[in-house]
Amino acid sequence: MASRFCWSAARLWLRSEPVTVADVDVVIKPGLANLRCLHAALVSLALRPRDVPAPRRPAGQVALAAERGELAPVPVGLINGTTYQWGTRPPFRPAAVLEAIRQVLARPKTTSEQITAIVGPPDFMTGCAVTGDLAGLADGLPVDLHLHARVTITDAAHLSSQLGRNVPDSWFTPGQLNPTVLVIDDFPPSTGPSEVARAIASRARQPRWAADYPDLHARTGLPVKDVADLSSHRGGYLLVCVPEPDADRDELRRQLTEIDGVTVRIPAALPRPLAKMIRDWTRAWPGEDLPASLIAFEVAIACGWPYDAR
Repeated sequence: MASRFCWSAARLWLRSEPVTVADVDVVIKPGLANLRCLHAALVSLALRPRDVPAPRRPAGQVALAAERGELAPVPVGLINGTTYQWGTRPPFRPAAVLEAIRQVLARPKTTSEQITAIVGPPDFMTGCAVTGDLAGLADGLPVDLHLHARVTITDAAHLSSQLGRNVPDSWFTPGQLNPTVLVIDDFPPSTGPSEVARAIASRARQPRWAADYPDLHARTGLPVKDVADLSSHRGGYLLVCVPEPDADRDELRRQLTEIDGVTVRIPAALPRPLAKMIRDWTRAWPGEDLPASLIAFEVAIACGWPYDAR
């Protein structure tokens, strides 16, 4: 997806010096080749062309350069973990891992508690919340982690503004004010909206035994009128649940968080305590210019390449 930037007599700060650029629309499409084209265009516009910085390398290329010995190593393994390969090491937030390594390089006596606090909890690229015995995980113990999708109570108007289009009127009772919807997003990486939608629909349907066991049906059923997968390339995975008119919204939200796929349990373990892993990594490369490689990797991440710099 292309990104459009509009400058009106914009001032680009290059190496702390402002460069005035005339009114211009710039469309940037993904890819290093397109960044090079943008760089050439900016060079032609700048008053001091030599001050226009060259395009940065993507994070993946920085990692490959480190493997080839062109740069000092970068902590890709500490960041990515192995759960994407069905292993047990969870990923961590890239910016936090880099900061923890910098702290250890600058202050070798940084305590284990401080290192663990800097790195923080596991961080999956889908944005799901993570709970469980996080302290045990940091200590190197095998634990179970629970990954939670986000379930938000909102209304049709707010949802329409997010989607850029109106939600169907057929979802709601005619004349209903501020129609309520529950939005599920930020799914755990091993699930998606299609299987969760099927699980919700199966519990929302009234089974044949409902009339004979009303109390059981009240506990196990879901007061959901409709469920729709509104995922898109722009908005990512997005599942919308329309509650029955008389449903308790907060209780329905609690029930939805318990659906398999909205919450997922995974086994997790680190080979050593987290702080020791950080220290061992910094000690494994004596004589290497680690600060320089960390800066190159961080810049690549910040440019929006495959690693998230949140």
